[in-house]
Amino acid sequence: PGEDWVLSEDGSRLFVSLPASNRVAVVDTATWKVAAQIETGPRPRRLGLQPDGQYLWAAHDAGVTVIDARASRKVADLATGAATGAATGADGHDLAFSDDSLFAFVTNEAGATVSVIDAGRLAKLRDVKVGGRPVSLAWSSQAKAAYVVSAGDGTIAVVDGQAAQPRARIQSRPGLGRIRFAPGGR
Repeated sequence: PGEDWVLSEDGSRLFVSLPASNRVAVVDTATWKVAAQIETGPRPRRLGLQPDGQYLWAAHDAGVTVIDARASRKVADLATGAATGAATGADGHDLAFSDDSLFAFVTNEAGATVSVIDAGRLAKLRDVKVGGRPVSLAWSSQAKAAYVVSAGDGTIAVVDGQAAQPRARIQSRPGLGRIRFAPGGR
């Protein structure tokens, strides 16, 4: 069974995460047939297509698998957060991208961090401690930063691609869920 899906830039391919088989299926939308299956790390759940359409990112228990979205082939496996150097089991992840596709941001629920990844070099730059239990994040084109929701302590941390610490914190109440921005990034 599929868990998450993303449509390619041109609408010709549908990518579907398949956690039970550790794969992402590539569906040709003209024929609705599976054109390819790409191996990922364990239990891929969340999918994200960076804004320039070059890479599809599949978040899984050990980090992320990066897939060339146009060629439908795996180009990298990257460990994130607490998963670096050791398997951690089911670590929840969400994905966001800077609007210029220079950075990918990956939440690490078990480690209370956000991994900042250089999307051009496909290399993790750092883990930023955000606290709580980071469960969701979204990029604001106005602020040029990712806003990270921590369900555990009710904070929203503001993280950019350059700093080792959050730029700001907004206090709310525990139990927050998904965060998204209206068109225009406000």
